[in-house]
Amino acid sequence: MVENYWLDFCTWKNLTEYNKIALVGMFRDGLNTGLACKLVEIGVMNRSLTLEEWYFKAVKFERAKQVVEGIFGRQTIKPSGLASKIEKKPT
Repeated sequence: MVENYWLDFCTWKNLTEYNKIALVGMFRDGLNTGLACKLVEIGVMNRSLTLEEWYFKAVKFERAKQVVEGIFGRQTIKPSGLASKIEKKPT
């Protein structure tokens, strides 16, 4: 959960002397990879956001995802079309 990560991160950041830019990068890199990618993909995140903005947007997105999963259930994407017909070659 982003909120638990935020609490741990804030404890840690107070012990460092990193500047704001480095802290944003550290926070972003510590997020769940899927969540971080989705936030950048949908265009709500950019390099100029503050650490707090990254946190609030990540929490908002995570909560929205939980609501959607609560209503529709967890969705899994199955390959279709050409992707389902391609055979993987042994390596």
